[in-house]
Amino acid sequence: MSIRRSGFFPPLAVLLLFFTAVPMMTTQAAEDAAGLREVFELALVYDDAWSAAQARARAAAESYPIARAGLLPSLSATGTLGRTHRETDQAGQELSREYAQDTLRLQARQPLLNRERWMRVRMAQRDADIGGLELDLAYQDLIQRTVNAYLNLLQAQEQRALVQAEIDAIDAQMQQIKRMREGGVATVTDVYEAQARLDLARAREIEARNLQEIRRRELLKIIRQPVGMIKVLGEQAGYERPIPYDMDAWTQMASDNALEVQAQKLALERAGFNVDRARSQHLPTLDGVAAWERFGNSDLGYARDRYGRVSLELHVPLYMGGRISAETREARARFDQALDESELTRRESELKASSAFLELSSSLARIEALEQAVRSSEVALQASEISLSVAYRTFVDVLDAQQQLYRTRFDLLGARIEYVRAMVALNAAVGMLNEDTIDHIDTWMETF
Repeated sequence: MSIRRSGFFPPLAVLLLFFTAVPMMTTQAAEDAAGLREVFELALVYDDAWSAAQARARAAAESYPIARAGLLPSLSATGTLGRTHRETDQAGQELSREYAQDTLRLQARQPLLNRERWMRVRMAQRDADIGGLELDLAYQDLIQRTVNAYLNLLQAQEQRALVQAEIDAIDAQMQQIKRMREGGVATVTDVYEAQARLDLARAREIEARNLQEIRRRELLKIIRQPVGMIKVLGEQAGYERPIPYDMDAWTQMASDNALEVQAQKLALERAGFNVDRARSQHLPTLDGVAAWERFGNSDLGYARDRYGRVSLELHVPLYMGGRISAETREARARFDQALDESELTRRESELKASSAFLELSSSLARIEALEQAVRSSEVALQASEISLSVAYRTFVDVLDAQQQLYRTRFDLLGARIEYVRAMVALNAAVGMLNEDTIDHIDTWMETF
């Protein structure tokens, strides 16, 4: 609720506030006001946490080709080149000679049977999939952080505008009290009461100004760009019930589709593959090997010797000091841990969805009640002004009615902001939070 779009003001002196009390934005300021979509585009470019998440996802994607390389052919080449000095004692006669040696070896190896490496490949595939889901989670987190930072700044900006409008209204009321005091109508108590209200409002304005600067810097941390005024929630924003309007349905969607739940399911599968990998180290492995070697030694009477060999290499682990058994027990314990964490994540996702749904429903009810309260407060303020003109009410009554109106407007703004937060949280809880949500909220924004 922006005070810049307020509706009814009472007659007499307060009627002038419709034109003077509320700080209107200039045309240039209106054009420069940033919308949520514009802020989010900057966050996509400049947010450090999002950049780090993208780097993590790229790193996780490489785990699969790294593991797959263990199943593909490998080719290696080794070579040596040396010179040997040899001394011998033969029939009491010492002989010495020098000769050169050189070797060149090429070897190709293809794993034919190696279950442990196959399991590593399947684990790596799950690592890559989890990395992709974690990137999606980071994207959702970026949306939530950006929306919350924007709304925090919006709330602080509007709170300052409301306080400033209240200051102007009280000041105008006090000037009227002073004039009526000079005419002998108002009392000195009325003047002191108005001055006290004005001083308190000015103190709140200082607090609101500091809070606005803090919120602006919180948003600056995400987008690394200075932000002045931002667009505000429109009066006709679509505060509607979620479809379906059934908490159990949203809870079930969270249980099935939440990104955290999907990531934990993949982690559970990976833990199962790890158990198989650890156990399979007891199994024999078989490799196909093809080698070609060239050997030269001038001391043997020939310059070069070349030969090639194709073979099968069988490796059977017999005893590894208990390492394989220990790794298998560890992997089984990790699987049990992943199973419990999977259930815990599912329950937490259900709780997030139900909490967001209830908050959304509560916000809708509060918005409806507070909209009526604003209308009632406006009528009450009007009645107080009219009653003051016929001496049925005092200036203190008018000041109380003004203060009640501004507090109710700020409460209404808070309820509308909480509705947006709850809507974003509900979409995140069921894995449906994306840029469409940003665009949808941005249609509710108005410059003034």
